[in-house]
Amino acid sequence: MNLSYGTFDALIVGRRYYDGHTQTGEDIELYREPRNPYDVNAIAVYSLGGQMLGHLPRWLAKVLAP
Repeated sequence: MNLSYGTFDALIVGRRYYDGHTQTGEDIELYREPRNPYDVNAIAVYSLGGQMLGHLPRWLAKVLAP
């Protein structure tokens, strides 16, 4: 498992499909989803409590994904 820490501003897309909630400035966790059927670069966004919040925008995931 690789851990990285940092800060950046980004919108979370697809929030309407998930029940998780977050507020501006709240810490979150990001997980790559290389098997995502819609985007091989997908990066899922989770709250620290483990609730799925959505995904990073496709353009940003493409830049961040190795």
